[in-house]
Amino acid sequence: MGPLGVAAPFDRWLLPFALVGRYLQLLLVPWRLNIDYSGWISPTLSLANPYFYLGIAAVIAWWIALIISLRRRAYAYLGALVCFVLSYSMVSNFGIVIGALFGERLIFLSSLFFILLLALLLRHVRPLWLTTLLLPLFLLAVLRTETYAYQWNNALRLYTYCANQEP
Repeated sequence: MGPLGVAAPFDRWLLPFALVGRYLQLLLVPWRLNIDYSGWISPTLSLANPYFYLGIAAVIAWWIALIISLRRRAYAYLGALVCFVLSYSMVSNFGIVIGALFGERLIFLSSLFFILLLALLLRHVRPLWLTTLLLPLFLLAVLRTETYAYQWNNALRLYTYCANQEP
């Protein structure tokens, strides 16, 4: 069951917020991808963990976005927000602990609705500004994909990297 299975009840309810923060970081900036994240997850919550506060901020932002989309009757946004949280709830470990605790592979389905939300927001931006904003981000994503492909296509490089990231 991992760290959440043996966590104290208070930590058991708060640690999923740190997981939300970590997933949000992976959605926005996929830095330090790894095959095993167990080294940074413990059964006790540290108030020095920035992912805990990022997770709380993400949950608050989700509720605010949900209320705004309801009031404005923006059903596309509402549907994407609800689908995002429903698909994330299956892997969130909130309420029911699942066997897998954390991994970017678990957020794959939710990331589709996250990208849909971004696309809905960006459709109101002028094309010139959109190109100016997205082109550098796209080039960085391509660079990151290539560096990870180089790393993940060789077992020795992959395991060396993972051991260095999560000793």
